[in-house]
Order: sequence, then C-alpha cells, then structure tokens
Amino acid sequence: MKIIYNEKDKTIEINDGLKSHFLLIKILMLLILINSVINLIGIAKTGLGFMEIIWLFLGTISVVVLYSLYFKESSLEKIPITKIKRLMGKTSPTKKQYYFELVDGKKRVLKELKTDKDSKELRKLLTKLGIEN
Repeated sequence: MKIIYNEKDKTIEINDGLKSHFLLIKILMLLILINSVINLIGIAKTGLGFMEIIWLFLGTISVVVLYSLYFKESSLEKIPITKIKRLMGKTSPTKKQYYFELVDGKKRVLKELKTDKDSKELRKLLTKLGIEN
C-alpha cells in the first residue's frame, strides 16, 4: 500500500501517479477542444456536414471530461486530514474501488487499494485519525 500518514504535516500522502495521468488527460482534452473550435469556425459558410458533426461531438465530450477533471475529481498527492470527509467504496461485479470524498465535494480515487488487507489497514488508520469510514 502506497498510502502514508505524515504526522508532521497532518497529511495523507498517496503515491500512485494519478497527478501525471490527470495532467496528460487535461492537455489532450484541451488540444481536442481547441482543434474542434478551429474546425467549427467556418461552419456558417460550409454548412453542417459529417465532419462538423464529429468535431462538435468531440468538442462536447472534451468539455464534459474537462469539467469532471477540474470540478469533480482531485489528483492531490498530499491531502490534509481536514479536507477528507470520509472513505467511500463503489462495488462492481469484478472489483471494489475506494475513494476519498473531500470536503469541497471532489473525489480522490485510490487506485492502490487492491486487497482486503490494504483496505483494512487504511480503515484502521482513518478510524485512528477520526475520519468516517
């Protein structure tokens, strides 16, 4: 488990590389959005064709993904204890995914919790710190 509690700073440190993945996705979505705007500038002259519909669709998808990444999800690697509201879990038929629900309404996905042992250790740590499980 790569989740460590730093007593000095009163933070939980998560080393899973999610910040670099989010940065890469944000850059790619911004490029797609810019490209779709450039391709849709002349729509008044050319009319709405097949390629314009594709660029409109891609631009819309990139706006939705960027909104989600900026306002709904967090990629913090050092999370102060005061910002964590609770630990949540989402179950699918194949796996269980854990995430922190933060005070500001964002979610921080915990990709490194793969076994029950890791989740029990984290729950024990959060109970000791007074965070809801």
